[in-house]
This record gives sequence, structure tokens and C-alpha cells, in this order.
Amino acid sequence: MNDWQYCKKVQKKHGKAYYFATRFFPKRIRLATYAFYAWVRKLDDIVDETENKIKAKEDFESWIADWRKAEKGESVARPEMRAFIKVAKKWKIKKEFTESFIKSMQMDLEKKSYKNMKELEDYMYGSATVIGLIMLQITGSLTEEAKPYAKALGEAMQLTNFLRDTKDDHQKRGRIYIPEDELKKYELDLEDVKNQRMCRPFVKFKIDQARILFNKSRDGIKFIHPKAKFPILLSSNLYEAILDEIEKQDYDVFRKRAKTNIFQKIIITFKTYLWYRKNM
Repeated sequence: MNDWQYCKKVQKKHGKAYYFATRFFPKRIRLATYAFYAWVRKLDDIVDETENKIKAKEDFESWIADWRKAEKGESVARPEMRAFIKVAKKWKIKKEFTESFIKSMQMDLEKKSYKNMKELEDYMYGSATVIGLIMLQITGSLTEEAKPYAKALGEAMQLTNFLRDTKDDHQKRGRIYIPEDELKKYELDLEDVKNQRMCRPFVKFKIDQARILFNKSRDGIKFIHPKAKFPILLSSNLYEAILDEIEKQDYDVFRKRAKTNIFQKIIITFKTYLWYRKNM
């Protein structure tokens, strides 16, 4: 298995919605996206899936040390790095973007909750916004006009993740990505989240918050390179469908992890294609 195949396997296993949409990119963008996803996922897994916090920090530092070697052109054993460093050099990925992502992953090792949306947005810049900005570079769409919409899509997907994974984030990782001041407006607090109590109006508020961003991001499709428009639009629609599933669960994010099945993905793809043909 070569590095590109390895990265594809990582995305197929861990990012089913992303993988489904990625297959509609032209080959060179598709391979670059596999590499980028695997690079992001491997560091994210170190932070999220390593139960021993001391080991998580050690593994994090080891990964970063290897990445510094890769950046210098030195040989590394990690296939996601060997693949992505080629992408970073070919597409001239801005170091500011990769460093911001690393900074947010480091925050996950240290920070467990957020007082307000401003604090959370600082985290989301590295964990979500720069993901969108790097994808703009890979698709040849990084313009000033496109940036606000990439930011909106990254944040919409991240807020969707936070809702979907509320239970796992706390139980498995000890983290809560819901601002305390927002909870307070609904007479809730961090203890309510820990004890799996979030009222229906609050979850609806968070869903509406994410949908506003999804809708804004679609206004920016016109700034995307023609060959990348449909896959990005599809990725957005597939991810927003997770919010539909939460609504079907009567806004109970603790009952089960909301997700779509393959049949739903096919229907969403068909509807997205019809909209794309009509409007693009």
C-alpha cells in the first residue's frame, strides 16, 4: 500500500461523508484531499483517542517533531506526512494555516470548556476555518472573495460536530464545546451537559446557528473553481443532513450519534446534482 492509498483508507474509514463527496473531485484534487484529511485525522486522533493524557502529550510532541522534519525535507516514517508534505509544497499551503491547526489541537490537550463564543471561535479558527482555507488552496479557489464563505462552512461543520458528539466529547475526552454563556441563557450550565440534560429549545438554537452558516457558505459556491463546486456543495449538504437526523431524534443528542446511511447519501447526492445543474 503506497502513501496515497493509505490516506484514502484513513478517510474512507473515519470520514464517510467527506469520503463520499471527495470521490467527485478530479483525481489530482481527490488525492490531495485524501492526504490532507489523513494528516489532520492522525493528529486529531492522538489528541482525541489516547486515553492516557501523559501519553497523548508525548505522542503529540513526537508527531510534531516528525512534521518539522518533513517540513525540512527529511525522511519520516508516517505516510500521512509523506503524502501531505508533497501536497503542501505543490499547492504552496500557507504555513500559517497548518500552524493554526496544530495550535488548536494543542488546545484540546489543555482546555476543557469555553466561556463564550469568542473563545470557541479562536479554537475553531484552527480546527475548522483553516481546513476550509487549505481546501480552497487545493482546489485553486483561494481568493479574498471566497474566504468568508470557507470560514462559514468550516464553522458550520464544526458546530454540527460539536452537537453530534456532545456525549462522546464529554464522556471520552472530558471536553465541552458549548459556550457557557449560551447555556446560561437557557438556564443551563456545564453540569447539565455532563449529566446529559439539554433542553429542546437550546438544541434547536444550536441547530439554527449552524444552518445560518451552512446557508451563508452556499452563497460562496460561485467563487469556487468549477471542477470543485459540486463536491464542496455535496459535502456541505451531506454534513447538514446530520442536523436533520438530530431533529428526527427530537433534538436529543444524547440518545445516539446522529448520522446518515448510504441510501440517504445517495438521495442527497441526486438532489444536490439537480440543484447544481439548475443553478450553476
